[in-house]
Amino acid sequence: MLTGLALEKGLLANIWKLKVLRALRFLLFVLPVLIPFFQDRGLSVGEIVYLQAIFGIWVVVLEVPTGYISDRYSRKLSLQLGFLVTCVTYLMYLFGGGFGYFVFVYFLMGMGTSLVSGSNDALLYDSLLSLGKSHEYVKHKSHVSGVSSLAESVAGIVGGFLAVLGFQYVIVAQACAVFVGFVLSLTLVEPPIHKGDVVSHWNEIKKVFKQVVYENKILRWTILYASFLSAMTFGSVWFFQPVLIENDVNIGLFGIAWALMNLSVGFCVYFVPWFQKNFKLRSLLFVMPIVCAISYLLVGWWLSLWSLIFYIGVSWVRALSNVLMSCILNENITSQNRATVLSINSMMFRIVYGIMGPMMGFLADLISLQTAFLATGLIFMILCLLPMNKLRYLHAI
Repeated sequence: MLTGLALEKGLLANIWKLKVLRALRFLLFVLPVLIPFFQDRGLSVGEIVYLQAIFGIWVVVLEVPTGYISDRYSRKLSLQLGFLVTCVTYLMYLFGGGFGYFVFVYFLMGMGTSLVSGSNDALLYDSLLSLGKSHEYVKHKSHVSGVSSLAESVAGIVGGFLAVLGFQYVIVAQACAVFVGFVLSLTLVEPPIHKGDVVSHWNEIKKVFKQVVYENKILRWTILYASFLSAMTFGSVWFFQPVLIENDVNIGLFGIAWALMNLSVGFCVYFVPWFQKNFKLRSLLFVMPIVCAISYLLVGWWLSLWSLIFYIGVSWVRALSNVLMSCILNENITSQNRATVLSINSMMFRIVYGIMGPMMGFLADLISLQTAFLATGLIFMILCLLPMNKLRYLHAI
């Protein structure tokens, strides 16, 4: 185990390594052409959305146990296993097809995602905490979000062009990027975290749930608010490609369109510290779901290529909410339970999207894509009202 100067150097290196890992995780070559890929494998738009909801269910089942394991044993090991399982899962995209096959593939993908979820942010925050630099978390979290958006943009352009050659080239590139992440994760250093004595793991998990649900109002309402808002922005991402298909855009241009959307997120994320400094948190909590809903309504009303400019509103909300919600949560969590609580936050988002996602797909398949856009924007804005109101009037924030 590292001590002294060696430990300090290792923890400092963690910061840039975690940013690179985040970038590698978001080198999503497959994402901008995922819907055409699934359609090529015989799935409808509705089935694709259902598949994302099923993926969310797998993550819900695995999220908290893996987060707890990360807290109690090793966040470094959790990240390593997550990257390795995800790499194997992407290789499985090369074989088989049909809805049933991808339900199984997404089970493994859910396992890989849940192993990484929570551990990455927990490792970043506790590395800064051990170095006495936790006050720099917002800055570094903004950088993490920025590099992930930039990586996703670059991957979008490359993935679009690779798709012209064949979907198999996209999948191989995706697996290689994740494997590089696995190799880098082997070099991380575990922060010295006091874990305490645990008599019963099951009782400890129940204790954390009790803290989130009953005892800590800030955690409870932040997680609920963040879940609705994240599901709202996530749903817009899955509606982006159908708009391109609706307008007969060539698949080779999918990556460029996807890159422009993600670059807008990367652009917005670097202004997050400025917004945090110049606007009250209460005001931002009120504005974010409204801006996102208006973006949904404007894109859904026209469903034209030029209307995608309104995605800038969703991008702003994605950038701002990601950093602000993480900041509120981390400030109200002890290191002992950090990954577990962050996993509960991710789990709640998956539950919300697992319920709302199929509804969105059902509306798109049965009625129209326009109806799905309009209904989703209004429903999610209403869902955000209760937790938003509770958070705005909590004295602590």
